[in-house]
Parts: sequence; C-alpha cells; structure tokens
Amino acid sequence: MKKDGGFTLIELIAVIVIIGIIGGISALSTNAAGSAAAKGCAGRINSYIAKCRTGCFSRAGDVFIRIYEQDGKIIGEYYEGGKLSDTAALSAGRVKVSYKVGREVKDLGKAPGLKLSFYRSTGGLKPQTEGGTDFCTEIYVSGGRKSYVIKIVPSTGNHSII
Repeated sequence: MKKDGGFTLIELIAVIVIIGIIGGISALSTNAAGSAAAKGCAGRINSYIAKCRTGCFSRAGDVFIRIYEQDGKIIGEYYEGGKLSDTAALSAGRVKVSYKVGREVKDLGKAPGLKLSFYRSTGGLKPQTEGGTDFCTEIYVSGGRKSYVIKIVPSTGNHSII
C-alpha cells in the first residue's frame, strides 16, 4: 500500500506526548531553579542584615544597609559612617522581594529600596523614618513555587528565615 505522505493518528499522538513530556520537564527545572534562587537570596539578605546589626554594635557612626532592585537583580549596600563600604549582589534574578513596613507591603522593585539600621545600645531595629513608629518586620522572598519570610523583631533586632 502506498502512503500519501501524511501522518497517521498514532504518529501524531506520539509526537504530542513527547512534546508534553519535554514541556513538563522544562517547567519543573524552571521552578526548581527559581526556588533555589529564592532560598539563596533569602539567606544572603539575612546574612546582610546580620552584618549590619553586628556593625552597629562594633562601629562608631551611622551604620546601615540599603537593599534595592536594579535590572531584575537584588543589590545590597553596606554603609559605615554614612559612606558606602560594600556592595553585593544578593540575587542574580528570578526572585521577587517585598517587605512589610507597619501594615503596608511594598514591592522592592517599585520602592526606592529598603534601609535598615539598628541601635548601638540595644541592637533593636530603628524605625523606617526619623521619629517614626513604623518598622520593617518582614521581608518576603519568592521564586519558583517557594517563598521565604525573614522576620525581624523590632525591639531586639533578632531576625530569622521562616
């Protein structure tokens, strides 16, 4: 019997199944990469907060960090005595970071950035504005299907990833 050059139904179904399997595998690997990026970013932000808190105890002058988004990457800046001392890439992309100040959640990509500092005498977190009463109490890091929360206790400055 001579073929017309067309495909049989079984051949079409086989091709569709193969395309579906390849698509599923690529989606899983993308989610896994995003989840790993979020976990790494949360850990680096938490470490940067610890560096700032330690610096506030041991250094004289104004010590603070600023965390912001630039070109899809999360960047951290560490200041001592009001001068930039260190800059670090806290993520290479694929993550979304937001933070809670008072009752408002702000997107790091839309806001001017998050500034954190601690009191030298107590280690407690300083309010977001001079003389203000609103503190950054949570930082949310998400990527892939995973989300991480960095909780900060304003009165003590203690922080941890949940």
